[in-house]
Amino acid sequence: MARTPDTITTLQHADGHTSELRIFDAATASPKGLFLILPGIAVGARYYDPIAEAFAAAGYTAASTELPGQGTSTIGVGRKAIPTGYHDAAAKDFPLAVDTLRAHTAGPELPLYMLGHSQGGQLAAYYAAREAIVQTPGRGLSGVIGVATQSPFHRGYAPHVGRRLRAGSVVLPIGAGLFGAVPASFFGGEGLQPGRRMLDWSQLARTGRMNPLGADVDYLEGMKKVRTPALAITLPGDELAPQSAARYWLDFFPNAPRTMRHIDADLGHNRWARTPEPILGAVLDWISKVPAA
Repeated sequence: MARTPDTITTLQHADGHTSELRIFDAATASPKGLFLILPGIAVGARYYDPIAEAFAAAGYTAASTELPGQGTSTIGVGRKAIPTGYHDAAAKDFPLAVDTLRAHTAGPELPLYMLGHSQGGQLAAYYAAREAIVQTPGRGLSGVIGVATQSPFHRGYAPHVGRRLRAGSVVLPIGAGLFGAVPASFFGGEGLQPGRRMLDWSQLARTGRMNPLGADVDYLEGMKKVRTPALAITLPGDELAPQSAARYWLDFFPNAPRTMRHIDADLGHNRWARTPEPILGAVLDWISKVPAA
């Protein structure tokens, strides 16, 4: 069991909602860098405490933040809730978490790595694309890591799974439009997911192309500008993020150094975050070998 985070900060989002940022300070006097962990669908930030603690023990200050509408996020889900999708997370919520993490460490020059789980990896790619265009000081990334992540593009899956995703990409938008939310049970989770985020997911599952609702930049052009190294880590038996779908995720980064690692550990789609040693070792080894962004 992981210890309690060194700091739990309440993020005050511009639209009025709040969420937690759970920070584990580096065990070393001078941190080697920063990690921001983005959850998967229907998973709260606290679930990632063990892997955040492992990065901290290795000398990195690590934090997990919420996806809007999950965990401690108060944004709400439904027709009357504030709309939140892929662009909103990349343009508003994650920059706030990055700024807060940097202010906590007082390390404006420390390398920043964004580690996304499942849908969190997709959102990390969107963040990287937008920052490649806007280039806000202090918000650039030194690496993007996707663990059990993927593009949901239906062609990246075995035929029977791809057909289900293709069907979902047609049916889920109906629920999103009528109710402003869709059941997370479609993805094996609990509760509801924000409608706009599911509309963005559906578009990505149908076409494999980044075109989120409300975008203020061309995300496809942004991805072409990204030079940040990207690492995809896959696990055996993970039907939600097989190697074929992870390769499509890496294709989001056409002009960046890309690495695929398959870890032969029976940790499923989620359990790696609670048994972090195999992932920790793979990520630290990759950092030691990739060029700085």
